Order: sequence, then structure tokens, then C-alpha cells
Amino acid sequence: MTALDNLTGLLQNLANITLFIIIINHLSPYLTTQRWYYQQLAYGLMFGLAGIISMHMPVQVTPGVFLDMKVVLSAVSGSMGGGLSSLITILLIGGFRYSIGGSGMLPGVFAILTSGLMGIFFYHYKKPFGRRRSVISTGIFSLLIAIQSIAWSVLLPQHIAMLLIKQFAGPILILYPIAIFTIQHFIQVEVQRNHNSLFDTITGLPNLQRMSKLMKKIIHTHAKSTFLLFTVNNLKVIHDLHGLQVTNQLLQEVGSRISAHLPSGSYLGRITYSEFLILLPLASDEAYIHEWNRQALNSLVKGYNGGTPAIEISLSTGVYMYEGHSIEVEQIIEQIRTANYYAQKQGNNRIVLYKEQLTLDQLHHANLSESLRSALTRNEFHLMYQPQIDLQTSSIRGFEALLRWQHGVLGPIMPNEFIPIAEENGMIIPIGKWVIQQACETLKTLLLTCPDAVMAINISPAQLREDDFVECVVQMVQSAGISPSSIELEVTESALIESIDTAAKRLNQLMEAGFKLALDDFGTGFSSLSYLRTLPFHLIKIDKSFIQDLSHLEEERNLTSAIIHLVKKLNLSVIAEGVETNYQLDILKTLDCDNVQGYYFSKPLGENQLLPFLYSHALSRK
Repeated sequence: MTALDNLTGLLQNLANITLFIIIINHLSPYLTTQRWYYQQLAYGLMFGLAGIISMHMPVQVTPGVFLDMKVVLSAVSGSMGGGLSSLITILLIGGFRYSIGGSGMLPGVFAILTSGLMGIFFYHYKKPFGRRRSVISTGIFSLLIAIQSIAWSVLLPQHIAMLLIKQFAGPILILYPIAIFTIQHFIQVEVQRNHNSLFDTITGLPNLQRMSKLMKKIIHTHAKSTFLLFTVNNLKVIHDLHGLQVTNQLLQEVGSRISAHLPSGSYLGRITYSEFLILLPLASDEAYIHEWNRQALNSLVKGYNGGTPAIEISLSTGVYMYEGHSIEVEQIIEQIRTANYYAQKQGNNRIVLYKEQLTLDQLHHANLSESLRSALTRNEFHLMYQPQIDLQTSSIRGFEALLRWQHGVLGPIMPNEFIPIAEENGMIIPIGKWVIQQACETLKTLLLTCPDAVMAINISPAQLREDDFVECVVQMVQSAGISPSSIELEVTESALIESIDTAAKRLNQLMEAGFKLALDDFGTGFSSLSYLRTLPFHLIKIDKSFIQDLSHLEEERNLTSAIIHLVKKLNLSVIAEGVETNYQLDILKTLDCDNVQGYYFSKPLGENQLLPFLYSHALSRK
């Protein structure tokens, strides 16, 4: 046989065992999730069986002496699987070679043993130092395996050894390195594919698919457990400010900090961009869960060193307590996300345990969101108007337009319920335009009887963010044929906090266009004083929560007095909301409040009630 024939025979041997390894490796992706000793056991069996197959189709040198891929497989078993894998492969391949016998038995067994030991050394070579197996290091390893395989031919009779070296040294030195590269490549590709299908590539934590499998095991055994869902609420903002690399580092640190607090036997996974799922395989009471969450949050909210200053994160936690009942994994994830959603609504770093009522509330929320999309076309909205009274003259200063929704099936829906939903789904923009149009048309009629009346209209943060908002308001006022000075646009502190720069720009544009501007719900936020100094407000509305306690809390009277005094020092007008009793009215008069509104004077009125109210109020002053 020529060297080419020998090389061809070894190539065929390599092709057969590589095909076997690919098939076996492809059929066992579950090994990725097993403990290391199960993985090593599987590797050892796979390479051992492949070696036995290889020895069934060898290239014959002389009777009792033959070449195949057994040495390569022993080496790769050690280099990829470690000690246990190598030991199993050596026992299988070495035992089979021993059973065949012949003059090549002893050097064959020694070559198998030496290759396995060299593979183990190469396996641990990278472990302590975290070195990657570069092409160069793998190439050196492969050549050493080929050389030591040839070297053991010294145990053969001299004429056989010389024949082997003369005819097979070249093919061995060429093919063994190729074989090691090929086998390692196919296995690593498959292992990486399996790993990526079950583990997050950024944090290395189990992904949703892997966590779902673990949850299915828990449900199958009906073991009482607790599932927690952490969401990093401001992750997108962090990404926009600091970039992808810092965000990925932060996610890795979040995973590490959560892991440090996990009880034994727990699992942690990253299942979406900003969500971490925790499986606590124990029946926990609510007190324990709250305490564990508190300790975890104390660690998680500490600054992260990805930026200057340190990056701060906010989290929300949804909890589902599994009692061993029959349920689908998808249901649990859906319900725990529902709890997490309500935790986010409550503010930063809050925790909510799932209850069935949350799902009902969410369904109601979804129904309202869908209904809002067609409420305008179904003419379900209408405006009510609450009078505002000038305390100096007892005359009507104007009216505040209040939006109401009469749902076709559910009946009246309160604004504090549907306005946030409209802001979520974007319907606040067309609804807001409709409110301004209707209020302007109503004011046009009122001005015929009450020429100095002002119409106060609430605007949302979403409206302020619209680039064409000022232009649209100006057009609607002009179409109604009224002056911008007759319109008072009210904004809350929440509208300013969301985007102070954009809000300031819009408010200044509105002021320049001639509109009056009011700051609503004054005193309920955190930065009102700075807004009074820097933004072009004409009027401040004191929140009704201060007014309600005027009659029996001296502290509230003193605080309200201080607010009115401060506002007047800034040459701004003030109006008190929620006046319901004569006693509250008398106190506000003594505090020199400019204007008031509330049920003491009138509940919100329908459009057809406005003119009669104006007439009756005018008569009462005579």
C-alpha cells in the first residue's frame, strides 16, 4: 500500500467516527444542563464507543498491528471532558484493544493511555488561568499526540517498527492533528449551540427555555415553591446614557448580586432583556418573601461602577407562590408578570404578590384600553364645567373643563381610572385635542354673557411632548374665534418631571402665544418651588388635600398660609381647590386667597346648565 492509500484509509476512518460523534452529540443536547460529572460520563462513553467503532475499520500494517483513530479519541476525550471522561474512554478503548491482542497490543494500549493523560493535562491547562485553546496550542497538542503515538512503535519488532514509520509516519503527522481539530470543532459547535439555546449569552444564566424546563419539573412533582420576577425598570435609560457595554456589565453584576442572596437549591435565570426569574424550591410564607426581597434589594440598588457617578437602578418584584396545584408554566409566567406590572405601577423597588384579583384588574384595564380607542367615535365623552369664584369680587372668574366618560356598557368611568390608560395607549393625544375644541366652543358661548370668563383646561405630559402641540392649540383657539388669553392651560408637576426641558420649551411657547398657564396640584410634588421661579406660570392651584384639613388641623392652616404668602410674593395668583364648607371658605378669605372652586359653590355642571348658573349667581349677588 502507498502512503496515499494509507492516508485515504485513515481519512475514511475519521469520517465514519466523526459522523458517529455528530449524530450522538446532536441527539443529546440535554447534557448541557446536567452536572459536570454526568457530562464527563457521557463524553467518556461517546468517545469510548467511537474508538471501538474506529478499531472495527482499521488500516492494516501487519497482522496484529493496525492504525485507526483510537489514540485521537482518547486524547480528545481527556482534553474536552477531563479526568472522568478520559478514564472511561481509556478503559473502553484500551480494554477492547487488549482483547484483540497481537504484537501491536502493548504499544497500542500505552499510546491510548498516554494520549488520555496528555488530554487531561491539556484540559486543566486552561482551567486555572482562564486561557483559551488557541489554534497554536491545539496544534502543538495535536502534534505531540501524533509523535507519541509513533514513538510507542519502539515496542514493536524492529522490522515492523521501521515499516510503520516509513509508510505511516507522514499520514499520522498530517491526519491526527486534522482529526483532533475536526472532532473538537464539531463538538464545540454543537455544545455552544445547545448552550446558547438554554443560557443567556450576556450573563451566562439560564434563559427562559431552561427556566421553563426547571419549572415544569417542579410542577410535575407538585413541590411547593416560590417564583420571583425581578425587573430592572430603568435599563433602557441606562443603555441610552451609557451604551451597550456598560449595560451588559451591569446585567452581569445584577445577576451576581442576586445569586449571592439565593438560598441553597434555588435557581436564577435571565429570561428577557430586563427580567430575572428566581425559583425558590421551598414553601415560603409572605413574611419570609418580603424579608428576603428587602435584603436582596438593599444589595441590588447600591450604585454600580459603570459610570460617573455610580449608576443607580430601580427594580420591581412580582411574586407567585406555587402551592403544588396543576398549572401550566406559561400561566405562572403570565401571572407573575401581572404581579410585576402592578409592582411597577406602585413605584420604584416595590413588591407585589400575585392574587387572582390582579388578573381581573388587568383584564378590566385591557378592556378599557380597547374601548378608549373607539370612545371618541361613539361620542361617549362629554365635558363638565366647575365654576371658579373670585373671592375679592365674589364674581365668577371662569370654569374648569372636566372630562367625563360614559362607557356604553360599564357606565361612568372615573377620570383617575381612564386618563392613565389613555396616556399609556396614546389615545390621550386625540382625546386631548377633542377636549380643547369642545371647551373653546363652550367658552365662545359663555363669553357673550360673561366676557371676562377664563376656561381652564388640563393638558397631559404626552401632549406637551408633541412637537406640533402649540401650533394645534393656537389653530383651535383661532377657529373658535376667541382670544388665547381666555384659555388657561393647567399642567401638573408630573408633566414637568417627565421631561423638564421639553415642558419648559412648550410652556414658554404657549406664554408667547398669549395663553395663561397654571400649575395644578401644587404641594403634592417635590420640586414646586424651582418650577415657580423658572417657568412662566400665571396661577398656582393649591391641591384639595390641603383644603380638606383646614377646619381641624392647625398645621394645614399654617402650611396653606405659607403657600399663599409665597405665591403672592412671586406676583402669582392662587386658587384653592376642593372648598366644600363655609368654614373653609372663611379661613381662605382670612389667608387672602384669590380664587376658590369646589362643591360649596357648585358641582361640575353640564353645558346646558352653565347659563342658568350664571344668571342665578348674578341674582344672588344683588
